[in-house]
Amino acid sequence: MIIRFLLDKGKGPILSVDADSNSNLNEILGVEIKSTIGETREVMKKDVPVGMTTDIWFEYKVQEALTEAKGFDLIAI
Repeated sequence: MIIRFLLDKGKGPILSVDADSNSNLNEILGVEIKSTIGETREVMKKDVPVGMTTDIWFEYKVQEALTEAKGFDLIAI
């Protein structure tokens, strides 16, 4: 894994993006994801909280989907 290689070489912080339709990079990296951008997109089609603009709500959900770990962050699309 290139991410592990970069971490071993002291490079970082690294933003890892799992854009595969079969998201499993989190398993390889040993972290757990709470949600994905795809899940957020589906929820956004039908349920944006009252009193919150779509862009602010989406930004909140992206931050929620971001998994932070030592030396790298991961976001699953």
